[in-house]
Amino acid sequence: MMLSAPTFAQALPRACEMLSALSLPVASVGWTQVWTILLVIATLCILAVLYTHGWNTSMIRAVEKRTFLLRAELEEKKKAEETLRNSVESLAATLNAIGHGVITLDSSGSIRLMNAQAERMTGWAASDAWGKSIETVYRLKHPETGLPVQPAILAALKGVLPPADVASQHILASRSGREILVSDIAAPIFDKTGHMTGAVIVFNDLGVSAEREIAIRQAQRMEAIKLLAGGVAHEFNNLLAGISGSAEILESRIRPGDRSHDYIKAILSTVERATELTAKLTAFSGSSAPNTRVVNIHDVINDIIALISGAMSPKVEIARQLRAPVPLVSADPLQIQQAIMNLAFNASEAMPNGGRLTFGTEQVAIDETFCARSTFRIVPGNYIAISVTDTGVGIPRELLPRLFDPLFTTKRSAGEGIGLGLAAVYGIVKNHKGAIAIESEPGAGTTVRMYFPLAPEAATARPVRAASDRLIRGEGRILLVDDEHLIRMVGTDVLTSLGYRVDTASDGFEAVKFIQENPGKADLVILDLIMPGMDGRDTLREIRKLDPEVPVMISSGYPLSADEKCELSRSGPLSFVQKPYRAPLLSQLVAEALGRPS
Repeated sequence: MMLSAPTFAQALPRACEMLSALSLPVASVGWTQVWTILLVIATLCILAVLYTHGWNTSMIRAVEKRTFLLRAELEEKKKAEETLRNSVESLAATLNAIGHGVITLDSSGSIRLMNAQAERMTGWAASDAWGKSIETVYRLKHPETGLPVQPAILAALKGVLPPADVASQHILASRSGREILVSDIAAPIFDKTGHMTGAVIVFNDLGVSAEREIAIRQAQRMEAIKLLAGGVAHEFNNLLAGISGSAEILESRIRPGDRSHDYIKAILSTVERATELTAKLTAFSGSSAPNTRVVNIHDVINDIIALISGAMSPKVEIARQLRAPVPLVSADPLQIQQAIMNLAFNASEAMPNGGRLTFGTEQVAIDETFCARSTFRIVPGNYIAISVTDTGVGIPRELLPRLFDPLFTTKRSAGEGIGLGLAAVYGIVKNHKGAIAIESEPGAGTTVRMYFPLAPEAATARPVRAASDRLIRGEGRILLVDDEHLIRMVGTDVLTSLGYRVDTASDGFEAVKFIQENPGKADLVILDLIMPGMDGRDTLREIRKLDPEVPVMISSGYPLSADEKCELSRSGPLSFVQKPYRAPLLSQLVAEALGRPS
């Protein structure tokens, strides 16, 4: 049956009503809704044509049903888009809430996502970083060398290495140039088929500046080297003690005028030079306890200038800039002198064609910022800064962190030096609870500043023992305890030649056994401090239990600090002798330990 014009006029508003029901606000219409609405409009056009030419009721109902299905489909897609939008917003909120930086990459290594923390640490906005290579935005450097490092995950993305989680610590250089230490872990992303489609990098700011991290690593490295240097010095001193003692015994048994005396003197002279070498090692290791007293730094510098003026090249001009108003520090004057002289000779050698060598002092207030950046353990307060400045060739920046390493030297010719001078300076300054700072540029000279705490007004001076070559004879029974056979042999001969009766023990167990079996028979125990098995401290403790009053002399190639000496002395009568020792010094110390005038 054909519809009349009035019937069509009635049906058309119904169709328009259906279209109105499908319509959405413009802001929420996506491309899916647009093409659906266009399809409905096309359907209405067809419907109008059919109404014009005639249509049956079943066909109209079919069109209405199809329109209803399209409307339902549109609602489902709208809900799906809303769910997806909520998921994206939730993911973004989650990533921005965590304290780690997150960057995702595609398979080519280009950035596809960054969270807020990643933006903060890299200095890049996510919109600016999108599509850029990871090396451009996430710039890494080696924490020790400062050289550029490629993110390890790139090797997996490029197929050079098999995909795997990669963890590391590096310095991250931001877009502005700020550098921080970060720890990161990177992992590949796979699709359902197992194909690698990209990677994710998660990184964390360790809260340490790159400069501070390098300083910390350098300090740790120096501590390890110092332990090694101290151990080497101890063993070397043991060997020197045996060599020196043997040479002195030979000298005493050779007739006067024999040419062998010349060779023995050469041996003893070599031992003295080697002893100076080990003294530098122990100074570097910080194990050489300073004999502190109040020292006027200006007096020390003036004495050094008077001493070295004749030894310096006439092309080197020496100048003073002594500005410290109260140049007093609590220090070992001999060690301070050694440190300044080492710096002075290094500065002189840096000016082969002449130049200006300037000694300076000033009083400075060191704050917490300086202390935090320094590799030395110092506290805020007033310090005397001693500077040694040259106008020489300067030092390349990459060599500055290694200057205080033992045996490191920039001298090229054989015999110019072995690189222990600055290592000794490092140990002396650290042992005085001070610090060192170096400024240098190639061709612009070098300034080394040593910072020593300003002396308190109540500091007092301590007397220094005068050296003597006089042998002091005596009598009594001495137990010599040492794990080195050569030292026991030489020590026995030296002490016997001085008039003493000598018993020996090769370790702590033998020493304790001797005291047990010979109560009250030992007038003095000379005890090595570092021995295998029962060491000197444990041996001393056991000896004190058996004989609390027997005098004990601690003998060690490893210098003891004042605190260590004080702790050991609490157990009873105690004295100390440093290896290697000469026969005259040993004879004086033994006489004093036995209560006889020296």
